[in-house]
Amino acid sequence: MEYIAWARASLDVRVDESVRLRRGEDEHGLFCTGSAISRGTELVRVPFESLLHVLSPLEAWTESECRWVTLVASVIEKLDREDDMLAIRLLYEARERRKDSKWYEHIRRFPEDAPPHSLLRWTADELYMLRGLSVGAIAGKWEAQLEADFKSIRKIAKKASDDRTIPGWLTLDNYKWAIAMIWSRCVSITKPDSRYETSFKVFVPVFDMANHDSKRVVAKHAFDASADAFVMEAVEDVEPGDEIRICYSSTDSSSRLLLLYGFVDADNEANESLDVYAPLPEGEDVPNRERKYRALVDAGFKDQADGVLPFSVSVATPVPHGLLVSQRIMVADGPDVDRLDHASTGPLANENERLAVDALRTAFSRMRAAIPYHEGDDADLIDLEDPDPKVRVESSVESPEELKAVIAKQRERIDDLEAENARLRSLVEGRHAGDERRICSATRAEASRSEDRLKRLSKTGPPVVSWLTDVDTPPPPATPPPPATPPPPDDKPPADGVSSRRGRPRQPLVKLRREREHAGLWIAHDNRPLGSAVADLLAKGRAAEILLETKRSSRIVCVVLGRVAYAGPVDGAAALRGAFRGGSRGSWCFQLANCRARAVDVDERAIPGSSSFECLPLRGEMAPWRTAADATRFFEDCVGRVDVILCPQRLGDDGRAAAPSKSGAAVDLAYAPWLPYWDTDSPPRKLAPQFRSAGVGYICLGDDMSRNGLAFVSADGANFILAGAAEPPPIHAAATTRRQRAARDSFDSLATTVALCATPVAPKDTSLRRELRRSTAAQNL
Repeated sequence: MEYIAWARASLDVRVDESVRLRRGEDEHGLFCTGSAISRGTELVRVPFESLLHVLSPLEAWTESECRWVTLVASVIEKLDREDDMLAIRLLYEARERRKDSKWYEHIRRFPEDAPPHSLLRWTADELYMLRGLSVGAIAGKWEAQLEADFKSIRKIAKKASDDRTIPGWLTLDNYKWAIAMIWSRCVSITKPDSRYETSFKVFVPVFDMANHDSKRVVAKHAFDASADAFVMEAVEDVEPGDEIRICYSSTDSSSRLLLLYGFVDADNEANESLDVYAPLPEGEDVPNRERKYRALVDAGFKDQADGVLPFSVSVATPVPHGLLVSQRIMVADGPDVDRLDHASTGPLANENERLAVDALRTAFSRMRAAIPYHEGDDADLIDLEDPDPKVRVESSVESPEELKAVIAKQRERIDDLEAENARLRSLVEGRHAGDERRICSATRAEASRSEDRLKRLSKTGPPVVSWLTDVDTPPPPATPPPPATPPPPDDKPPADGVSSRRGRPRQPLVKLRREREHAGLWIAHDNRPLGSAVADLLAKGRAAEILLETKRSSRIVCVVLGRVAYAGPVDGAAALRGAFRGGSRGSWCFQLANCRARAVDVDERAIPGSSSFECLPLRGEMAPWRTAADATRFFEDCVGRVDVILCPQRLGDDGRAAAPSKSGAAVDLAYAPWLPYWDTDSPPRKLAPQFRSAGVGYICLGDDMSRNGLAFVSADGANFILAGAAEPPPIHAAATTRRQRAARDSFDSLATTVALCATPVAPKDTSLRRELRRSTAAQNL
C-alpha cells in the first residue's frame, strides 16, 4: 500500500490531496503533485493517538505478546532518561512486533543503520576535524557514553526478565540505531494534560518525511492542543512540483544541526554562533548545590543546568543574558547565596559579578585556544587571490612597520588600562568607610604622557572630579562663603555652586556606591626582614597575600586568607590606635584587607588534578567576616599558635601552582582554591609552613608553649583578639608558687617566633617538594 494511503487508513492521518511522498534529487520528501496549494492550507494533521512516544499504549493479544509487553514496560519504568525509554519502545516495535506494529509502514522507511552522515558513524580521523568545538567534545564522548548506557539497560532488562535472559534484539548496534533515529527524526511537543507536565519526544508519521530548508520554508508545524493533533500548515503558495520543506529549527547553530541531524546548513542564520554548555557540576562537594539548582530551574534554565541544552553565543549576543545569569548563580558564595532569586535582574554583588565574568572569559579563552588553525587548509576553502592569511593581514596596512606600530599602541593602551584599574582598586579597597577620597583628578599637567590623550582632553573641556563615598543620602545644601573668602585650592571641591576662581561653574561631584567588602585584620610582629620582603613586593606593584592558620581542634583547621594592604613599621600605619599603637606586641605589622575565612575539616582534604600531595579546600561556605565581632567569633576556642604564611602556595583544580599574573594582581580564589597540606609519602606527613610559602617565609605567633597566638592579631587596629594576654596576670611575691612562676615566665616570653628567614632551608628532595620548588621558582623574589 502506498505510504500516504496507509497513513490515512491505519492512523487516521489527514493529508491534503495534493501532497505525495516521492523521491527528490537526493532522498524522499513531500511534494505538491496535484493542483496548487494556497497559503494557510492544512497539509497534514496527525492525531495524538497516532504519534509514537514513550507513553503510547502497549498492545498485546496473545500470551507471548503479554510476556513481551510486561518486560518492555518493566524496563521502561526503571529507566531515567527519555531517550533510553523511547529507544526500547522503538526497538520493540521495529525488531519484535515488525509487521504487527501499528507504525510498521512508517518505521520500515527508516534507514537500516544509522545514516552515514550521522556523527555516530564518523571515524576517529573525521571526528578529529571537530576538535576544539563543543560538538567535537560531545561526539568524542558519545561512543563510550552509549556503551555505558547500554550496559545499564542490559542489567535492568536481565533483572526484569523471568528467566534472566534478555531479548535478542537488545544489542548495542540496535541501541545505537534507535538513538540515531530519535535524535534525527523526533520532535518535542507539550500536551496540556495532567499526565504530561513537560515536553516529550514523539515520532510523527508523514510529517517526518519533510526535509529541511532554512532559506525557503514552505510549511510550519506545531501541536494543536485544541484539536489534540499535530498539524502542518502551508505558509506560502505551493506550485505543482515544488517540494514542501520545513525548518527543523531557526535558532539551532550549525553545531547543533550536525550533532542531531548530521548535516550543516550553509544558509543558517545561526551559523555565526557557538554552543556553550554550562551544566551545574555534580557531587556533594559543590557548595549549596541544591539551592543553586533550584534557582536555575526557577530562572528557566533547567535543561542548561542538566547539560541537555547549550547557550548560544553569537556576534549579536556575545554574552547571552541566560549564560551570565547561570554563572552568577554557580559562583555565588557566602551571603550571595541568599539572593539567588535576584540573579536574573542584575548582579548579586560586585565580587560575584567579577567572578562570573572571569569564569566566562576563561572558558571562552580555553575554547578558542583548543581550536586548531591551519593556514593552508583554511585558505583552500576560501576563494581569495592570496591564499596566505598572513599576507592578507599585512596587506591591510601600508607596511610591516605600521603593523608593529599598531600592535605597540594596543599594548600601551592595555598597560594603561591595567595600571588605572589597579590604582582605582587600591583606592577603593584601602580606604575606610565614610571617608571621602579623590579618585580621579585630571589636569593638563597630570594627564597621560600620550599626545593623543592630551588632544582628547583639550576637546572635552575641563575635567570632572569624582569622589568616592559610602554615604547614600544627598549632602546638605552648601551655604555661600563670605565675600572676602579666598578661593579654595584645586584639590578640594568648592563650597558653593560657582567657584570663586575666575567664576567657573562648579565641577560636579559624582557619588559612587559600593558594597562593603570583607573586614580586615592587623598582625603585629618583630620580624623586620620578612616584613621588608613583603613591603618590597607592594612597592613593586605586585599583590601579596597572607594566610593565617590555627586550629579549633585536632580536626578543624581555621584559615584566613587576605590581601596585604600595608607592611611596615607600626609608626607608619596611621590607622592604628589603642593597644596596637603602643607596640607592646611588636614594632612591625601587616594589614590584611578583604579577608576570607573558613573552618575546614581535615576530612575534606583531597588531591586535586595531577598533584602529588593532599590539599585543604578554600572553596565552599565562607564564615561571616564583615565586622570585628565576626572575626572574634570565628577565632573562638582557637587558643593555640597562629602560623602566618607569607605569599602562600595555592593550587588550581588541575593540581598546578597558580602563577602570578603579569599585571601583579592576586590570583583569584576561584582559579586556585587548594592549599597544599600533606605530602603523600608513607606515612603521610604534614607539610611544614615554610614549604607552603611561595619563597618568602612564615612567622609563628605565640608564646614558648605555642599558645596565645591571637594575642598578636587585631580585627580593628586597636584591640587584640586575645586581650587577656596583653599583660601578665598579677603575681604577689610573697605567694609565688612554681605554677605561678611558670605562668609569669610564659607571659613574659610572649613574642613572635621566626621559623624561617628570607632564604628557606632546602627541604628533603622528595618528589612532592621538588614539585613545590619548581612551581614557586617563578614567584621567588
